[in-house]
Amino acid sequence: MLGAQGSHQVDLLRFWLGDIVAVSGTIETYVRERPSAGRSRSVTSDDFTTFSLRFATGAIASVLLSSVASHGEGPRAELWGDQGTLRLDGQEHLWGARRGGEWGEMTEPETLTAPPGLDYSPLWGISFVRFADHLVNAILDGAPVAPAATFADGLQVQKVLDAVRVTGQDWHKIPPGPEAG
Repeated sequence: MLGAQGSHQVDLLRFWLGDIVAVSGTIETYVRERPSAGRSRSVTSDDFTTFSLRFATGAIASVLLSSVASHGEGPRAELWGDQGTLRLDGQEHLWGARRGGEWGEMTEPETLTAPPGLDYSPLWGISFVRFADHLVNAILDGAPVAPAATFADGLQVQKVLDAVRVTGQDWHKIPPGPEAG
């Protein structure tokens, strides 16, 4: 889960909020046997992760990803700032509200048609199509890679994922409090 989905979340948050300077989190494998070719096989890949990121700007982000949640609402992201909030909901609609104001939908209509056979969610699938088109133009026409992610961006994302794996192996124990009387 961390590598498959967390990497994209970290990349997106870096794009929105800048450099990450600290991380804490955990990864878990709750389903340790999964069906494969009519039988069960042992697995060690994580199916749950949660982590917090601190950015050089002072912003903090929290990410929770689970493939074992029984009632997932789909991918969503929220940005809370001192002037307002943005929310990308599970139905892939963008909402915004200025401080003290009402929520308003800010979703832009999609101008790109999905390729035949693309069975993705519209936002994330079309985003990949746009990225692939941009990358082809950069390679064939010498167009700039920016604002697409670079190798350096990928390296920074990997450093964050590695840090989550390291912090995720060590739970800090909280000593028990006095017994309630």
